[in-house]
Amino acid sequence: MNRNYVATIKQDIDKLLVTRFIQPIKEVTRLSPMVVMLKKNGKLKFCMDFRKLNKVTKKDPYTLPFFL
Repeated sequence: MNRNYVATIKQDIDKLLVTRFIQPIKEVTRLSPMVVMLKKNGKLKFCMDFRKLNKVTKKDPYTLPFFL
């Protein structure tokens, strides 16, 4: 991770913890890693990478109907 972004990321994570949008956990099971991306305007944004979670998710053999 770029060292210039660490302070900004720490502030954003602290803000999310204070608002209880995210919570610290003790046991790491089936978590999706957070990825920090650089926007076009130069600001940072948090993204979730759900590929790891999707691999362990049980697929439903019966899909929901799609009505127009």
